[in-house]
Amino acid sequence: MLIQHTTRVIVCCATSAGVYEVRSRFGRWSSRELAWVADLSDERSLDAARAAVMRVGRAGAIVAIADARSVHARPMAMSSAMFRSARAEVARSAESLLPIDASGASIGFVDRAQRSASAGTDDEAEASGYLLGIEAAEIRRVNEVCAALTGERPARVLAPHQVLACAGLQNDQRAIVRERGAFGDLQDTLLERGEIVELRRDADPAIEPAFTLPEDASETSRAAAGRLAIGAAVMDKASPGSAIALEGEWSANWKRAIPAGALLALACGLLWGAMTVRQQRYESAIEELRAEQRSLGAELSEVTAARTDLQRLKGQISSVASTTLTGRERVMEALDSVERALPPGAFLESLTVDAQGIRLQGIAESSREVLIAIEASDRLTGAREAERPQPTGDGTGREHFDVRVTLTDRVAGGQS
Repeated sequence: MLIQHTTRVIVCCATSAGVYEVRSRFGRWSSRELAWVADLSDERSLDAARAAVMRVGRAGAIVAIADARSVHARPMAMSSAMFRSARAEVARSAESLLPIDASGASIGFVDRAQRSASAGTDDEAEASGYLLGIEAAEIRRVNEVCAALTGERPARVLAPHQVLACAGLQNDQRAIVRERGAFGDLQDTLLERGEIVELRRDADPAIEPAFTLPEDASETSRAAAGRLAIGAAVMDKASPGSAIALEGEWSANWKRAIPAGALLALACGLLWGAMTVRQQRYESAIEELRAEQRSLGAELSEVTAARTDLQRLKGQISSVASTTLTGRERVMEALDSVERALPPGAFLESLTVDAQGIRLQGIAESSREVLIAIEASDRLTGAREAERPQPTGDGTGREHFDVRVTLTDRVAGGQS
């Protein structure tokens, strides 16, 4: 069908940013750089870039991609579907899960490929995806850059890792995407057919990456930014379930959002052509259009049926959740109890709930201090070291703690 989609994508780096217009036509996607600002503090460059963007005119949704170095990530034992339903509870515990100031921060999620068991740590091997977080100051910066370049706020803000699934690596059996961390170290993300297998492991200099995330105003970074822009536009139109945006929601599936008016206009055009040229030349085209209309109607019926099934499943899940404390509620109750019990200055890096109880890993002034604080809790018992504490090595004298505890059931009528 002769349908074209346009998306404006703002790719933000630490001190630079680019504006890309991504178009899809006949199933082919292409990006065009409308403007690039090498120094965001230069008002003249901003004015010139904004003028260049405005000359092209406004078209389509605006999506922003945050700087990779401003995004914090950690593996989580939940899927994007679980995260969506538990987003509010996870947000309240964000400061215990990520090294960020949770006040005004935004969190998102990206699923991890489950067909591979090549993750680097036990926690990551158990993870179904990655929690992503970005502080309020960086979200404000992204919105301000977007407004300065386009005159509008973005409809969605994404982490660059969330658009890798559509950045052209889907046909690679295994691919490495490299980025520079917040402290200047190189990190690799391993993908299989476009899906994340392991996020942000230590880079191997002997391996040549298939793709490097943009970080400055170099030509290499600008080319990478154009590639990310296409990935963001494809995901925005495809409305995937494998990623939850840091801010905003995905647009409706474009295949199911074709207005009936477009079909009617095309039908009128075909009828007009049949009146001016021999009718038989267009009979087959009209029949194809009718078949496509019938197909679209059938697809819409399938969507309606799927929504009905989804509501039924939600009802079943709610019923189960009201009678037993399992899954997400168990994790959330464990998070709440641990957050209350940890001593001041302690930082929780990982929490795993399994048949043996709860395993806590993090950083504190001393592992013994954590054990004493946990034993004083009225919900956590049996505190013991799973592994001997190790120094952090950053000169602060703090230790990595790794302990196991047991979460006791609530006493009927009691308070935790």
